[in-house]
Amino acid sequence: MKSDALLNGCHSLFIHISLLFSALLRCGVTPNNILLATLVSIPKNKRKCLNDSSNYRAFALGAIVSKPFDIIIIIEKYSSIFTSSELQIGFKAKHSTSQCSFVVDEGIDFYNRNDSPVYLMTIDASRAFDRVEYNKLFQLLIDRNICPLYARLLINKYTRFKLRVRWNGKCSEVFSVCNGVKQGSILSPILFCIYIDVLLERLKQASV
Repeated sequence: MKSDALLNGCHSLFIHISLLFSALLRCGVTPNNILLATLVSIPKNKRKCLNDSSNYRAFALGAIVSKPFDIIIIIEKYSSIFTSSELQIGFKAKHSTSQCSFVVDEGIDFYNRNDSPVYLMTIDASRAFDRVEYNKLFQLLIDRNICPLYARLLINKYTRFKLRVRWNGKCSEVFSVCNGVKQGSILSPILFCIYIDVLLERLKQASV
């Protein structure tokens, strides 16, 4: 199904999609064709070496029906439990990592202007989405009192998720995914914020 089918679909299509979503929640199982996604890579910078794997960003292209499911059934239904620390600026609506950069620059400038030493510690969070552990993520959702039916479906969806890689018009064999949230999924930034929220709250409480 293409995205245009959802944008311009008739009323009967939406009824069938609604029935599909209800069946998914009732059974707690996602069909195999929805669980399969194709991983495609695009260059981060076309002026840099295209033979360098670190110069590519990967996106998982999956079933288009997953997007309205995540928005309607998960995000809008449980928007209250998907809140995260005010210290989390990236991966949130109306926020930008440039805000973090501004605060750091201003802090360093303040201490420099007052002839005081300033120390900075950073955490390497490269490939952070790929390193999310499922057991920790879903326990955090359960701790936030997400409905067991929704938790069961999300666990089924992620633990049975399959990928294949497309490169130069060719697709690899299908393989299982044991951790990480999907690049390009509308739900992934929200789940990542929940995953990292525990660390931010501990730092806030430490008051250092």
